Amino acid sequence: MKNKNVGPSELRSAGSISRRTMLRGMFGGTAVVVGLPILDAMLDSHGTAFADTSPIPIRLVTWFFGNGVVLNRWIPGGIRTPAKGANYPLSEELGPLVNVKDYVSVASGFHNKCKYQITHHEGMSIFNGYTMDDLGGGPGFFSNARGPTIDQIYAQHIVNSPYKKPAITGGVHCGVVNQISQADFGTTMHNLSHVGHLSPNPPIKNPKSIHQTFVDVFTPLDDPSKPTRLAVVDTVIADAKELKKRLGVADIKRVDGHLDALASLQSKINTIPPLCTLPGEPTQTSDVVDGIEAVNQAMSDLLVFAFSCDMTRIGTMLLVGGASEAPLLPGKSSQHGLSHSISSNGLPYGGQSWEPDGPTAPPYTESGPIADFNAGVIFEM
Repeated sequence: MKNKNVGPSELRSAGSISRRTMLRGMFGGTAVVVGLPILDAMLDSHGTAFADTSPIPIRLVTWFFGNGVVLNRWIPGGIRTPAKGANYPLSEELGPLVNVKDYVSVASGFHNKCKYQITHHEGMSIFNGYTMDDLGGGPGFFSNARGPTIDQIYAQHIVNSPYKKPAITGGVHCGVVNQISQADFGTTMHNLSHVGHLSPNPPIKNPKSIHQTFVDVFTPLDDPSKPTRLAVVDTVIADAKELKKRLGVADIKRVDGHLDALASLQSKINTIPPLCTLPGEPTQTSDVVDGIEAVNQAMSDLLVFAFSCDMTRIGTMLLVGGASEAPLLPGKSSQHGLSHSISSNGLPYGGQSWEPDGPTAPPYTESGPIADFNAGVIFEM
């Protein structure tokens, strides 16, 4: 949120204002107010909190899909020559993120230091940093998550914060594909969020159930006069001019832009629903091949609503679980089945590092139904 156009010294010289500052005027003999966007002058000198020291709300989503990727087609620049820096090229498998590339950082080159290797389970430890517990304590490949996941660490921070809290502090936990691995048991593999040992937050895989959660706690904003309030932009111009005397150059542009935006909404206001109107109940319930996109879209829309209205600041999305045999694309095998049918030498060769400053790696090779598996990853992205 820090303004790149002006530094802390200019912010201080321009003065600070409360984040509750309103533009005020008279309309039809009645006092009216118009809210403002977050301005630099409302923040501290570092731009990392409001001037009254209350923090800017932070949202966190962890999003998971099982069965891996083709590393050479996932890592920008390829596994042998990974690209670095802000201008990195999107890889083939990350291609669908082109419209949000400026917001995407790709982390690679890590090693999983989980103490025990079961199969699949250790991959989930990235979300909490704990080696699994109770290994082999049940049927099949069995383990339980040992500690809280990162989302619940943040949830506890929200609970302990002295500032305003959302209605759902523990987060909204969504899932899409119902089919799960029939060989893996315990809490580790089938839950993306954990409060702690033996305390998972199971993903809810029916959008209607997520919607009902919101119905139970949602309090709609009382906003019957919105059209009138937007129509009074002209009446607060004088107040805006006085306010701008206390602002820096960038904030003045923001105020002007804010007033222009409000004015442009006047002609549309009667057809635009309030920001925090509870959406209608979703109709999507199926996760068969033709339904994955629809359920994922419904879940995503519900999370956007929850964040926009500060219903919650945490979300988890388990698109498809590890080792799930659900097919993603018509006529194709499951990603899990395909993952066991492909091979490459994209992992460290002979236990050696082959990063640019390390030993030379052999030419990259891959085999098996790579194209089908690759198509599944692209679909997930």
